Order: sequence, then structure tokens, then C-alpha cells
Amino acid sequence: MNLRSRLLSNFDSKTIMKFYDRCSDFFDMTLGEQPKDCHDLLTDLPPNCIKEHKQVIGYFDEENILRVVVDIVDHYPNQETTIIGLILVDPKLRRLGLGNSIIDRLEKDAVYRGQSRMRVAVIEENLPSLNLWKKRGYRHVKTTEPKKHGKKEHKLLVYEKELTLE
Repeated sequence: MNLRSRLLSNFDSKTIMKFYDRCSDFFDMTLGEQPKDCHDLLTDLPPNCIKEHKQVIGYFDEENILRVVVDIVDHYPNQETTIIGLILVDPKLRRLGLGNSIIDRLEKDAVYRGQSRMRVAVIEENLPSLNLWKKRGYRHVKTTEPKKHGKKEHKLLVYEKELTLE
């Protein structure tokens, strides 16, 4: 599948919400409810980060339908690390290798921006995602205390990988 990418903004809110509706299984697992808006996706930042370090990227198909959303922030938790806040793939396109292709690109782009490490936090119940990151060479670095996310409470498993130009 040939997808084109671009940065998402508040102007894309309706498109993002339609995408969220198609991804209800993810939100049931993570939040226990559908998000009411996409404000958090577009604006939330980790501590001590600035908005210029955040990118929310949308991947669109030939019919201009949003199929993948990525949220990344450079320089968190340190200057050399990029954290992936979200990679969410349309259910119709899961298990086709699309996520791996996008992660390849994200890792290469992070290196070109001067980052030497990629980090991701996954809820412990999301076994397919945990397996993906492990297969990609990410190693478990910590487990957080349970934290409330929407109507649910989860521990987050944090994984990291050293990045190199290959």
C-alpha cells in the first residue's frame, strides 16, 4: 500500500476522530472508552518538552483516508532520545508489515535529527505491540507504577533501542 505522510494539526480534528472511531478496539483496551476529542494527541507533551519537539504525523491512502497516526517527541527523557507516544494503524491494515515500515522510517529520521535512542511505552496488556518492539530489538528498561488512563489503570512497560545509521 502506498501511503503519503504529513503533519497533522487542529485542522485535521474531524479526520482524526473518524480514524479514532475505526480504531475503537485500541481505545477499549487502553482507555475503556472512546476519546471525546483529539486535543491530547495534538498537544500533550512529556515534562520539560516544548511543542517544537513534537510531531503528530498522519499517513493517508490514495483516497485521502487517514490510515496511520504517529506521535513522537524528540529530546525525551534526555537530549539523545525520541519517544514514540503512539503508533496506531487502521484495523484493516494491521498485520501487513506497515507498522514495521513506518518504525524503520521513524528510526532513520530520528538519527538524522541527531537522536541516538528511541523509546516507547506500551501498556502491559497490549501483547501484539510488546512482541513487535521486542522483535525489533527494543529492550525493556523499566515498568511504571499503575496509572489511570481514561476508565482503566495500566502499568506501562518502557522499551528502548540504540539507533545507528545502517
